This record gives sequence, C-alpha cells and structure tokens, in this order.
Amino acid sequence: MRIIVQGRFRHDDIDRATYAELARGIAREILPDAFVGCTIVIRVQARSTIRRRTIRPGRGQVVSGYAKMKDRRHVLIALLRGQAFASLFTTLAHELVHAAQYLTGRLVWPGEGRVSWEGRLYEKHERPSYADAAWENEARAAEPAALAYYHRLVAIADRAEAVDLAARETENV
Repeated sequence: MRIIVQGRFRHDDIDRATYAELARGIAREILPDAFVGCTIVIRVQARSTIRRRTIRPGRGQVVSGYAKMKDRRHVLIALLRGQAFASLFTTLAHELVHAAQYLTGRLVWPGEGRVSWEGRLYEKHERPSYADAAWENEARAAEPAALAYYHRLVAIADRAEAVDLAARETENV
C-alpha cells in the first residue's frame, strides 16, 4: 500500500510523511488486507471544495471528507482542513471503509444520483437516508477503532516524553 498526502494541515506538529504513516497504521488496523497493491492519495482541502464534491448532507450533518475511486488500484480521499487531530483519524477511517467498499464493488455510484449497494441498485428517489444507509453504517462502525488507535498512539507518545523527561532530569542530578 502506497500513501501520498497532499495539502496542508492546521496542526503545525504533523507533517505529510508522519500523517502518511499514521494513515497506513489506521488502514492496517481496520482493514488489514483491503489495500494491498493500492495507492491512496489523501488530500487535505478547504471546506468549500469538500462541500462541492459531496452529496448534500442532511440537517445537522457536517461533511468532513469523501472517498473516490480513480480505478481499481487508486483511491482519492479528501479530508476537511482544520478538523481536530482526533477527527482526522475518524474521518480517515470512515473514508477508508468507503474506499474498500468501492474497490470490492460492494458500493458503486453509477451517476445521476443512483447508488448500488451489494448488487442492489437504488434510484435517486429511493436511496436510503444518510443515517439509514448500510454503507454509511459500516463506515461509521470503523470510527471507534480508529479513535482507539489514536489514543494508543497518544499514550505511547506521552510515555516516551515522560521517559525522555525522566532521563534528562536524572542527567542533571
């Protein structure tokens, strides 16, 4: 799996290479075999760009990303710039699930507002709501695992900082 990160983050403490490694970890954590041999481009974008390219969300919903399959081996995931760091993890996990759904052919958007889920074609007027759509429920189910992964990394980083601090304090004694 190859991951390319484009765009700027709001967070000064993360660079593209680091986020690519974090994204690879999330992908392995939630979908270990889904992206073998794939290239995933993660693009961090402004809200207006995200909004124009996504399906109109329901009331009270915030669009924070989308996934789009370029071909059978290339996926584009767009993330909203300015999200909290933990939200970048959960949004990425959500969109990675959609990417896997596209790659396996379980989720297809043939155009004109239609969607095909696991072989059943829904016309625009009969498509389930965002809250009820099975493909969205599956993607939302991956978010807690990504958040747990994030918290494990934070705990590891905190421990490493504590060990470094303790070592520096010991040197000064």
